[in-house]
Amino acid sequence: MDYPEAIAFVEGLGRRGWRLGLDRMTDLMATLGNPDQECRAVHIAGTNGKGSVAYMVQAILDEAGLVSGGFLSPFVFDYRERIQSSGIWISEEDFARIASEVRAAAESLEDSDEGGVSKFEFETAVGFQYWREKACDSVALEVGLGGRLDATNVVTPLVSVITEIGLDHAEHLGGTLEAIAGEKAGIIKAGVPVVCSATDPAAVNVIAEVAAREGCECWVQGVDFGVEGDVVTTPVGVVEGIRPSMRGAHQIRNAATAVAAIHAVRKEISDDAIRRGIARAVAPGRLQKVSENPEIWLDGAHNPQAAAAVAKELGPCHVVFSATQGHDCAATLSALKPAVSRLYLAEMRNERGRRADELGACALVAGLEPAFSGDPSSALAAAKESAGHGGRVLVTGSFYLLSEAWHSGRQSG
Repeated sequence: MDYPEAIAFVEGLGRRGWRLGLDRMTDLMATLGNPDQECRAVHIAGTNGKGSVAYMVQAILDEAGLVSGGFLSPFVFDYRERIQSSGIWISEEDFARIASEVRAAAESLEDSDEGGVSKFEFETAVGFQYWREKACDSVALEVGLGGRLDATNVVTPLVSVITEIGLDHAEHLGGTLEAIAGEKAGIIKAGVPVVCSATDPAAVNVIAEVAAREGCECWVQGVDFGVEGDVVTTPVGVVEGIRPSMRGAHQIRNAATAVAAIHAVRKEISDDAIRRGIARAVAPGRLQKVSENPEIWLDGAHNPQAAAAVAKELGPCHVVFSATQGHDCAATLSALKPAVSRLYLAEMRNERGRRADELGACALVAGLEPAFSGDPSSALAAAKESAGHGGRVLVTGSFYLLSEAWHSGRQSG
């Protein structure tokens, strides 16, 4: 396969949807020679913040002169963002070549009792193969969905990191914070240190109990490590001058989590490397300004906690919004409401995207009346025209929307 053929094949697997469980992934890894067993991962789960933490961890590893890997999801600007080494996206040639290898292995398992490999399992397998080739010292490995049954959970990591917990993907993970925390805590392995930055006491208790049962040292933010101003303190030491380049008050908490993760397993990394890594890390689609006049901001806030943080940070905007199934669309819009001067609803092409009538119903529940409803390109164009010179547009609600709106905007000039 060449690169376009490989992407088309992977996208075709998306029709199989999310298929949680480790049996297929375990069989696929065995067929490929178990590259997962060579992956020295910083394994990161959570509802909010896990992507930002993953980018920060990878940047710190790079600044320390180590060969890093990164597995980030979903992508915003280019599919290859998902699989990285030393902060560089996998090349088209490498992706096509490795995807061909993984396809052969996956097709040999099509008739197994577990059924065919899913899109996310395939992508994860490509990553494991790539990081083995690159001989990565450590990989910032972001969980796709949940943790316990996620395809990434075939690894035994260097450290298990669990960020903020919220009510999301309830149909897969459970309808309470305790249930969701239990699924996230499924990445905890016997004797492997745990770093937790969740704030809900019930969720923290679940994670701490699992860590204790597995014989793991568990550092909880606000108890065992924390941040005050620009100073992060962990059981290993104090790092001053921590200043994230990513915008948002929540990013300093994410930075503290990244520092704690590094301290838990890479104590030899210098404070200077940590400072430089935190300062240079940029996660696409996290309060990211991509244009001026009008300002256009991208943020993948897809749940109420994330939406509330964006609303607090940006203030009134012309908001282009969409959402996928499995997220509480009405609650997210309610949290976003303080930032909405006008609302533009976008119906995505993504197979999991909510239809226009669903989005409209969610908006009304949230007490918002949409000014426009259409495809992402039209919604963004309408928002830009209405905002005018010197105005502000926010595209949010789903990372998939960010990607569609960005590419449509580029195509339309």
